[in-house]
Amino acid sequence: MDKDFVGKVKSVIGQVVQIECVTENLPPIYEILTASEDPLVRLEVQSYASNTIHCLSLTDVSKIYRNMSIYTTNSSLTIPVGSKTLGRVMNLFGDDQDGKGQITTTIRMPIYDKAPTFNTLKPSAQILETGIKVVDFV
Repeated sequence: MDKDFVGKVKSVIGQVVQIECVTENLPPIYEILTASEDPLVRLEVQSYASNTIHCLSLTDVSKIYRNMSIYTTNSSLTIPVGSKTLGRVMNLFGDDQDGKGQITTTIRMPIYDKAPTFNTLKPSAQILETGIKVVDFV
């Protein structure tokens, strides 16, 4: 994974992190940025304003400090998919949360993907069983 220097943290306001960009090549929207000293820091690019990048912090903001060096990961947020993920509980990054061990699939898909075209959708009149119970408010 090739990491390029993006800039330094300018401010942290709630879950929004502002990064002062020092390069001309801005990372694309939805790209994940990280810090070299703590790779668990993950910031998702949301918008730009001149040389400032506005990011959503996907990790604890207490790990982020002013003038922290930020680098690109050259990828967006992805999660594991496939038959091995069925019935599993995972967090935003695809890590297991159900205590059944690591999810061992190698197929990962970005969470932001193009919607299917209208002509590929097939309407169905059958009941979709979700396992969610109906609650009556009477």
